[in-house]
Amino acid sequence: MQAAYWHGASPDLHQSVPFVDHIPHRPPNRMSDNSEFTPRLGRIRSQDAHSKRLATSHTLVGSVSAPSWRAKPLAPGTIRYFGRGKGAAAAARLWSHTYGRRVFIKFHIARSGPKRHAAFARYLSYIKRDGTDRDGSRSRMYSQSEEEIGVRDFNARARNDPHQFRIIVSPEDSKEMKDLTGFTRKLMAQAENDLGTQLDWVAVNHFDTAQPHIHIVLRGRDLHNHDLYVDRKYITEGLRYRAEEIVSKSLGSKRWRDITALQLRATSWNLFTSIDRDFEEALSNGALKLAQPETRSERILASLYAKRLKHLQMLGLAKQLSSNTWRLETGWAESLKSLRRHRYFGNARKERPAPLRNGIDVRLASEILQAGETITGRIVAILPSDELSSRMTLLIDGVEGQLKRVILPESRVEDLPGIDGVLSVSATVNPVAEIDQTILRIARQNGGLFSTHLLRSQDRDISANREAEFRNRLEALKPAGLAVPGKNDEWIISEGFGATEAGPKLSIRVRSWLPISQLIARRAFTWLDETDPRQFTSIRRGYGAHVRQTLDARKAWLERQGLARPRPVVLDHQELQEALSGMASSRSKTIVDYSEVSVFRGVFSGHLDLARRRFAIIENTRQIMAIPHISGRASWQGRHIEIRRSGKSLEWSLGRSRE
Repeated sequence: MQAAYWHGASPDLHQSVPFVDHIPHRPPNRMSDNSEFTPRLGRIRSQDAHSKRLATSHTLVGSVSAPSWRAKPLAPGTIRYFGRGKGAAAAARLWSHTYGRRVFIKFHIARSGPKRHAAFARYLSYIKRDGTDRDGSRSRMYSQSEEEIGVRDFNARARNDPHQFRIIVSPEDSKEMKDLTGFTRKLMAQAENDLGTQLDWVAVNHFDTAQPHIHIVLRGRDLHNHDLYVDRKYITEGLRYRAEEIVSKSLGSKRWRDITALQLRATSWNLFTSIDRDFEEALSNGALKLAQPETRSERILASLYAKRLKHLQMLGLAKQLSSNTWRLETGWAESLKSLRRHRYFGNARKERPAPLRNGIDVRLASEILQAGETITGRIVAILPSDELSSRMTLLIDGVEGQLKRVILPESRVEDLPGIDGVLSVSATVNPVAEIDQTILRIARQNGGLFSTHLLRSQDRDISANREAEFRNRLEALKPAGLAVPGKNDEWIISEGFGATEAGPKLSIRVRSWLPISQLIARRAFTWLDETDPRQFTSIRRGYGAHVRQTLDARKAWLERQGLARPRPVVLDHQELQEALSGMASSRSKTIVDYSEVSVFRGVFSGHLDLARRRFAIIENTRQIMAIPHISGRASWQGRHIEIRRSGKSLEWSLGRSRE
């Protein structure tokens, strides 16, 4: 399941200020995709009335019990939510108010599976990484009762959990909060009270971004070891409101001038803001037309919009066509939403060797590898896609000097080289992506509804088989709540469906498991030996120029060794034997040839990366064997394995865990 975003409610100035032409009406409690909000002008509401609503909500929350598993039948078109916290989420809406402190919640439910426990463990290691504390050190992981808890202890308890809740909590005023740990404990204690059960969780405070935030990992089972299901509304609304209440009590309510000042600062933020969402909704064929402001409220918005558009123009994402008309470049919204990754990209560029820095293009747009594109280059960085899901981003420095971003499941990344390995990646059109885009487009045009009737109205020649593909896709989206059956042939498409659109289909070929600098004097058949140097003749900068220089050095070394025409089979065998002999000698073990074995039992201790190939190392107390790497076996590392020959192939089977 993809990560979903739910943020604090934005006060709605557009109720009375139709400044941007064609901006649709937004309800007051609309969720925003950023850390800003629009101020609402007018008199301050009665605090006594607010106190009464707050007291009423506390009474309601205390009286609501968890829903039963036997849910009543729902009316057609109603989306079913289940799990603990439904009542608390509904009651909490009563005490949301305009001048409260906002808290942003982002969460993801990681599902269990054959390889998921390893992914659970890796995620904990990631959020507890170096450089996240105030002083640049590793942040500590804490719980409700323990000041510091080990990753291994939590992983042992969560090993057989059906799922894992990953939550990021980011108070808007987190810089003013002196004790994020105390805030987190109060929030989770309130969550336990709302959900009616004791929770097993750990958290880490991060100070490595401009906005300090908290990563919370909640087990899919409570402290009584019962499966834990939390109503989606509770996490998206109830937990957020609870967090806002705690922060507001601690720091007090916001003043209107503070809200306005924040909006003004937001005009120069390099991320997707609530102002940008206004622009996105008001666009017509890529053009944005601003109306002439008349009232004081409209003049405030006019100033904010003008400053924001000037900033987008500076980024190359907007162009002024006339005094009141602007054009936003294709892909401007995606560029803003992905800007957070450019901080990592910039760091990756700074850490590169000096000869490789020239010609690196860190442009805001066109960095994702699109269908029809191919890139060959080195892996510069391997980053989480959004700090929540198990998808990873590979940043590839192409031989032509460009940077491209490739998003892959974490399990697939495990079967690729590390930093400086060389890949060729080709992207082709994904049939599922085309179907998703069509569903999304029709749903947006029809108030969130999709049906084959609406599909036929746009494409009269559509075949029955094609209609069946759409129905199958909708059925596949149903378990995740992204598509809900309605009346007749209608489907209700979730607002969160846009974030789950499938990308292009990727074909990946590993060119070199090792950095090319290690290939110059390597007695092996390498990617350099099968590369035509003429394709790099005109490249004078970037990684392509580095490859050309390495090719020249490799050629000179081969000539000195009398290997002007290297023989692949002979050199591959020599490379493996030399590497394995060194490993066996250091461990005082004898080598077993995998081509001659019928059955071999041992521990999968790791990988051996050679120039063009990767081998899995299986060893026992006396022997060691290297067998060709098989995709999807990375999670088996450290466990007992039995290798059995079946005809010409080798079959793997899993034994007991390594002590």
